[in-house]
Amino acid sequence: MEQKDIWNLKVLYVEDEADTSEPLIRFLKRRFSKVIVAKDGREGYRKFCETFPDIIITDLLMQDFSGIEMIEKIRATGYANPIIITSALRDIESIVKTVDLGVSKYIIKPIKLKELEASLHHFAQEAVKSELHALNFSETEKKNREATISYLISAIIKKHTGKGPKDVKVFIGNDRIEVSCINALTILENALLGVEKNISFVEHIRILLYDVLK
Repeated sequence: MEQKDIWNLKVLYVEDEADTSEPLIRFLKRRFSKVIVAKDGREGYRKFCETFPDIIITDLLMQDFSGIEMIEKIRATGYANPIIITSALRDIESIVKTVDLGVSKYIIKPIKLKELEASLHHFAQEAVKSELHALNFSETEKKNREATISYLISAIIKKHTGKGPKDVKVFIGNDRIEVSCINALTILENALLGVEKNISFVEHIRILLYDVLK
């Protein structure tokens, strides 16, 4: 396995304390080309949905939206990739809760970089192996399939909403297909989103649409 395979993995890092996050961000960026950073659980969940990372590293105690709440929402999507906790909490209740949520590693703060690096290397190797097994076609075939899926999704959205997305990005990876659409909302949806209480309503509309299109 080549180091560049691990380098290309995506890591989501969620931490609200700058003193902790800044040196760790530098540490991660020396090892992974794609490091996504969030400052609390709410932003972490949003960035998770946008990027579908290969590995997640998160604190537990964060204002407004905790790491536990974020992990619960992430696991509810069916996401099974590694989640590493970095926390000052040492109580049994918190640790048991994270075990129930399928957390892969619990690292007590202050973070020992050697311990974190060993865990990251292990989980990164597993992620690359899984991806290599999942992809049994050539890189050219992979790109062709991604382009085909992108075209079909764009056409389907336009057919059923009257507005095609500006751009549809597709990535075929570790036992999943990642799809992100840019500027796919209709004029009505954008108008509704001007009021915060309508966000869940618009999300519900989209869920119903894609459920009908299955």
